[in-house]
Amino acid sequence: MEVVHEPWPTPFAASAVAAGCRVANGLDVLLHQAVDQVTLMTGRPGPVERMRAALAAAISARGG
Repeated sequence: MEVVHEPWPTPFAASAVAAGCRVANGLDVLLHQAVDQVTLMTGRPGPVERMRAALAAAISARGG
């Protein structure tokens, strides 16, 4: 297992894709960890799509 989101794809991820494996980047892991944290702290479901959009905007603002 490799949990990396930058640079993407990593050599490991690229070789896994080439071998036919399913690959999720580290941003997916980061997003779902944050969603679960919101749910645990508030008792309400984390707003996955809104959080996904915020994460994408933050990465874009960094030039990623």
